[in-house]
Amino acid sequence: MRLTTDSRVLAATLCKVLTKVGTCQITFGERIWFQADGKMWSYRVIDGQYCNYRRVIPNYPDSPTFATDADTLIMALDAVSRIAKTDAGRVRLTVSDHILEVSATGADGEYSSRSMNVGMTGSLQAYVHGPFLRSLLLPHSGTAVQIRVPDNLRPLAILPSDSSVDSVSLLMPMKAG
Repeated sequence: MRLTTDSRVLAATLCKVLTKVGTCQITFGERIWFQADGKMWSYRVIDGQYCNYRRVIPNYPDSPTFATDADTLIMALDAVSRIAKTDAGRVRLTVSDHILEVSATGADGEYSSRSMNVGMTGSLQAYVHGPFLRSLLLPHSGTAVQIRVPDNLRPLAILPSDSSVDSVSLLMPMKAG
């Protein structure tokens, strides 16, 4: 039997199992089963061609898109996160005249915002979960990203500005009010 899997997932599972117990049983079949210390984990074995994942990722070529440095946006999210925690992590992204404003309003009416220049003409506004956006930006630290915001009902697409990097993250917007 040939096994192809994400080695990070397999290694993390094995480390978790083997650091707690001395031995474990591994069974191969349609699934890989790990059994140790009365607990059982399973992973499905996928063998063959993967689907063309690009067909299921939304493409918004005409949607408003702004480009910014990931680290700058992470710092702005960190700055407003104290207030956003009181409002389910909701952060507002507003772009107008090449300026992105990252802001949050707390339950007590307290307001915090940070602004930065972005490469975009036009305007847009979207509410997102700040901690989720931050976690999606972290892998892009030290690089520029593009964020496409189609409307308030479809997911935002976070893409590296370097088109040679094959990565996309999606984040559903939050309700405005």
